Amino acid sequence: SLGTAVEWREVTGDLKLAAEIAALVEAAEAGDFSRRIASEGQSQPLSQALGGLNRINTQLEGTLDQMAHAAAGLSEGDFNRRIPVTHQGSLGFLQDSLNEAFGHVGATLAAIRDSAGRVSLAAAEVDAATTELAAGAGRAAADLGEASTAAEQVASSVGRSSIRTREAGDIASE
Repeated sequence: SLGTAVEWREVTGDLKLAAEIAALVEAAEAGDFSRRIASEGQSQPLSQALGGLNRINTQLEGTLDQMAHAAAGLSEGDFNRRIPVTHQGSLGFLQDSLNEAFGHVGATLAAIRDSAGRVSLAAAEVDAATTELAAGAGRAAADLGEASTAAEQVASSVGRSSIRTREAGDIASE
């Protein structure tokens, strides 16, 4: 043996980078895509990989923000908001499916509004017919009251005539 050689290698930067990557991954798993990792000062392949992670987070964050904005519009009653379909694969399918769902919900609510309008119109017509019927019943009741009064007068007159006829008969008998 000619001797022993020792190589000291500084790994503090590597450990720091590994911790940053782990934090980025944990945040992404939790739904936070806002984190980025600085790629300056890294080797070319590592810089490209970090840039790729940053681009993925940027795209996911932007796409999810667009979806959240459209969903917020839906909760406010705006069914015309659409998500621009900018991706392929699962994200593109999700964007397209959400747009289709928003369209169906909007069409369904428009049909419900139309039906409610027709029901309201029918209710107004029923109300008008009921009012007219009530007025007609009131007139019929008034007419019936008048007829009843006239019948009472006739009955009273017939009763008086009957009494006078008896009196006349009695006088004639005498």
